[in-house]
Amino acid sequence: MILLDKKSASFGRSVGLPPDPLPLVALLQAPFGQARLGLALLQGAGILAGVFSFHLWSLSHSPEAKIRGATFLALVVGNLVLAVADASSTSGRLFAPHRKTYWITFAVAVAGVVLIAVLTVPLLADLFKLTPPDLPLLCLALAVAGLSGGWFGAARRLHGLLRRSRAEATLLAPS
Repeated sequence: MILLDKKSASFGRSVGLPPDPLPLVALLQAPFGQARLGLALLQGAGILAGVFSFHLWSLSHSPEAKIRGATFLALVVGNLVLAVADASSTSGRLFAPHRKTYWITFAVAVAGVVLIAVLTVPLLADLFKLTPPDLPLLCLALAVAGLSGGWFGAARRLHGLLRRSRAEATLLAPS
């Protein structure tokens, strides 16, 4: 669990937890600033590195139009995965209507429908100069999107689990 509110923060201090080695709490609570901008650049660089590497690799394995379709898919889905990962990591339950994640998930679903339309409707595909990728390239594009867009959410969750296990160990340790 990442400490995100005053109640959780006081719990962390009451059990004698050491200061958080990664300042995720301050980073996530700051509305905007250098730390927030740095995190956004890091997350964007992760998507850029993943999608660009995928594009370069696929140049020698598939036709150009299919590569454009797969790269477009990886770029859009990677950013959508990033949006859902960021929103769900701070709001608890993913589908609670009063949480922003609920609405972001709805927007992701709408964007998914638009993305499928761009890849399958001939008029839209011609407009974007894309063709749908074949199944192996599609699966690889989705895997690259998931990894490049969701790596920070997974790292944050792992950090929270490690922190919670340290807190439980501190509580159970003999005094």
